[in-house]
Amino acid sequence: MTEAWCEAAPAPRAEWRDGWRVLLASVLGMGSGISMFVGVIGFFMKPLQAEFGWGRGELALVAFAPLLTSMMLPLFGILVDRYGVARFVALGTMLFALSYVVLSAMPDALWIYLGLIAFIGLIAGPLSSPLVFTRPLIVSFERWRGTAVSIGMSGGYVLSVVVFPILAATIAAWGWRAGFLLLAPLTLVTGGVAAFLLRDDGRPATTGAMEAAEGATLHEAIRSRPFWLLLAAIILGTVSAGGIVGHLQPLLSDKGVGAAEVGLYASFFSASVIGGRLATGVLLDRLWPGLVGCASLILPVAGLLILAMPASSAPVLIGSMALLGFGQGAEGNLIGYFTARLFGHRAFGVIYGVLGFGYGVAFSIGGVAFGYSFDLINSYSAALLVSGAMSVAGAFAMLGTGRHGDALPARRSDDRIAHSVHRC
Repeated sequence: MTEAWCEAAPAPRAEWRDGWRVLLASVLGMGSGISMFVGVIGFFMKPLQAEFGWGRGELALVAFAPLLTSMMLPLFGILVDRYGVARFVALGTMLFALSYVVLSAMPDALWIYLGLIAFIGLIAGPLSSPLVFTRPLIVSFERWRGTAVSIGMSGGYVLSVVVFPILAATIAAWGWRAGFLLLAPLTLVTGGVAAFLLRDDGRPATTGAMEAAEGATLHEAIRSRPFWLLLAAIILGTVSAGGIVGHLQPLLSDKGVGAAEVGLYASFFSASVIGGRLATGVLLDRLWPGLVGCASLILPVAGLLILAMPASSAPVLIGSMALLGFGQGAEGNLIGYFTARLFGHRAFGVIYGVLGFGYGVAFSIGGVAFGYSFDLINSYSAALLVSGAMSVAGAFAMLGTGRHGDALPARRSDDRIAHSVHRC
């Protein structure tokens, strides 16, 4: 097996030379699907509330979109493993663009809004989820896997640095309907290019390497201690992320930040996410991943505490955006990287899907809980403090995944593969 892997595994430089198309496609694709939708929907919360009179708790039900998407991930993981990703990306791009157009024409009917959210969550979302773009990255990169995943998964935030201020200005000048219409062509362009770059990905290009890399089945994974500790860390650390991403704009607005400045703060948050994601990807390739994962869940807690304060100056709020964004970006690398590290490639899609379902549940709970918490006490403070305590607990769970994951036979096989790569 070692000799076969040495022949199949590319050298580090060859990984970047052969995988750049997959990497660029992931960056663009992540800016055209469910990840971008979750990031931008907060801009529409106050305008929709002002026009239709809906409560923030009702509007926060949009957080169920990633939950519904995560419910479909195990199925889509199997399909992606079998058929590749290009056709899913193309279809998801068209459906998301259509969804934005329909949202722009939405009347004062909450059931229509919820129906559109369900459509996005169940159909459009899974077709453009992080799973779709992580799978080819995991296959294409071995030595620089953490770095490659971090770059690819940063795509939505890379684009949002430019999109958020433009979107905020568009909504302020022409209303929320124009904002949705702005997102439709952006989705078509970025998603279309991503699908084109992945057009030859009918099956993973490095099939031989995949077959050489043994791994755990889903049944073997769920019987292991590292799986449940990883799932607990993901759930506990994601509740705050769901609340912050879904309520960042109204949270800042409630603290006296003007409409135009909110877009700038959100862009700074997105830039910090990119920095956290890239830095963590490099660290995952060089340090003990369990410690890196622990730090990524601890870091945002300070930002949550700052936002829970009754009053904050502009520099302090900027500092909180940096902490929250850096931690959010770091956390975004964990599912794909740890799934491959602990359980190998054999059932990567379905194991990722199950863990992603846990992520989606926690993200949705965070978004809805923040909204109803505000409706009950007219403040986000309680939600910020509780979710911060959960993040601390998740950080300690991450430490328990183990230094080498020796609890799994699949991991021992992966260790032999990694050692053979270095010998090559």
